[in-house]
Amino acid sequence: MENNQVVTGVPEHIGIIMDGNRRWARQNCLPVNQGHSEGVKVLKKIIRKCSTIGIKYLTVFTLSTDNRNRDKKEMQNLMTLINLNLMAIAEFKKENIQVKIVGDRENLSDSLLHTIDKVEKETADCTGLILSFAFNYGGQDEITSAFNSILSDNSIDEVSVELFEKHLFSGYLPEPELVIRTGGEKRTSGFLLWKAAYSELFFCNKFWPDFSENDLIEMIDEYNHRERNRGQ
Repeated sequence: MENNQVVTGVPEHIGIIMDGNRRWARQNCLPVNQGHSEGVKVLKKIIRKCSTIGIKYLTVFTLSTDNRNRDKKEMQNLMTLINLNLMAIAEFKKENIQVKIVGDRENLSDSLLHTIDKVEKETADCTGLILSFAFNYGGQDEITSAFNSILSDNSIDEVSVELFEKHLFSGYLPEPELVIRTGGEKRTSGFLLWKAAYSELFFCNKFWPDFSENDLIEMIDEYNHRERNRGQ
């Protein structure tokens, strides 16, 4: 399928769990950090493709709260890689992409918090793709945080779905119609646990560095052939 092919019936919001960077590196006898670097290259291609075909929201699972328990050196390298790529503000603005971070901002370094604040502010006026990085994110943590936020507000007498969603890290996002996970695992690992309740799930055996724009388009095409009834 050619990259310039017109794509019809694109969903408004796609979520992606980018899994398999470390296993790809080991399979190719490469350092783990190179797997993460290759994963970033693929992400840039997928971001550009989503922007080109008219996806309004793309949310990518960048770092879960559970990932923070990995090898210290790997985490330091990964944090540096994430920081450097978030600093590519001129590139995001050139592509008219608004960048947002979904997740808990506690326990992040001052340098990373500064970068996050800068990229969010400087891309806030972009009107194209809204790119959200689920970073230092856990679905159960997000829900717990929302509950605690509501409990701290003494003016609230009754909790509705609409009110609860406003207190979520991902409160500004619509429900993702389509959630993709690479790497062969068939679980969502808490990704957008509340928002993705009715998402169509796609599991790909490819490791994330091997995922392509054509894989994305094929999944969108399959999505358009699924019947979505939300329990009706």
